[in-house]
Amino acid sequence: MTLLQSLSKDRNYYMGTAIILVLFYHLMGACGSSFKLLKIFMGGYIGVDIFLFLSGLGLCHSYDNHTLKDFYKRRFVRIYPLFLLFAIIRTLMHANLLNINVSLWDWFCNLTTLSYYQIGGFFIDWYLSALFILYLLFPIFRKKTNIVTISLSIALIIIIYYFVGKPYWTYDCLISRIPIFMAGIYMHDHPNKFKQLFWGFTLCLLPAFLLNSSNFLYATLSTPLLFIALYALIQPINIIKIKHWVEILGKYSLEIYIGNCLTMEIFHDIIVEKGIDIIVYTFGTILFSIAFVLLGNLYKQILRRRG
Repeated sequence: MTLLQSLSKDRNYYMGTAIILVLFYHLMGACGSSFKLLKIFMGGYIGVDIFLFLSGLGLCHSYDNHTLKDFYKRRFVRIYPLFLLFAIIRTLMHANLLNINVSLWDWFCNLTTLSYYQIGGFFIDWYLSALFILYLLFPIFRKKTNIVTISLSIALIIIIYYFVGKPYWTYDCLISRIPIFMAGIYMHDHPNKFKQLFWGFTLCLLPAFLLNSSNFLYATLSTPLLFIALYALIQPINIIKIKHWVEILGKYSLEIYIGNCLTMEIFHDIIVEKGIDIIVYTFGTILFSIAFVLLGNLYKQILRRRG
C-alpha cells in the first residue's frame, strides 16, 4: 500500500495522531512551567497542518460529488452546531470566570465567528473560525490550486513576513497553513506527485529559515516529511496494538479538540496551582470531550432519522 492509499484508508490514524500532537502542545502551554519535559511538544501545533492537508484532500471528494448547495449544506451541518454549542459554553465560562458582562453584539460576534476579525466579542477559537473561511472559499481553491499557485503562496508568505512583518498569531495560524491546505487539494488531483510536493516543501524550508519566517510556516513546510514518518510507523503501531485506539481519537478529533479548547479556557481565565494543573487539564479534557462525543453522536442520529 502506498502513502497516498494510506492517507485514504488510514485517515483516522493520521487524524488521531494529529489530535494527540495538539493535545500535548496545549498541555505544554497549560502545564509547561510544572513539567519542563513537556517542552519536547513545543512543535505539536503541526497537528493542525495534518488536519488541514487531510481536509483539503477530503473536501475535493465531497465537492466533486455534490452540488455547490449540498456541499455547503454538508459542511455547515457538520461543523456549525458543534461550534455553536462550543461558542455558547465558552462565552458563558469567560463571562463568569472573569465576572464581565457580554453585550448582545458580543454574543452575535462570538456565535458567528465574527469575533475572529476583532470587530466585537472576544477570542473564541482561531481554528474553527478558519475552517469556515476555507470552506467558504473552497470552490476558488479547487479551481486555482496547482503547483504554481502553491509555490506562489509559499513565496508570498515568506516575502511579506520578511518585509512587512508577521501578523498577529491568530491570523498567522491561518495564513501560514494555506499552502498545506492547497497541497491536500493538489494531491487529490495528482496522486502520483507526492514526491515532488515533498521536495518542494522541504527545499522551501531553507529560505523560510534564512528570512526568519513564521514557526507555523516551518511546520507547514515540514508536514510532508511528517506524513512519511507516520506512514512508516503504521506497521510497528499495529504490532503493539495501539493503532485502533489512535483511530478512535481520529474519528472524534473535532469533538476532542472542542473539549480540549474548553479546558484551556480555564487556564486562560484563572490561575491553576502547580501540581494540580495537569490533573485539571487531563480530567477537563476527558470530561468535555466525552460530553461532546455523546452530543455529536446524538446529533448524527437525529440527522439520520430526518433523512
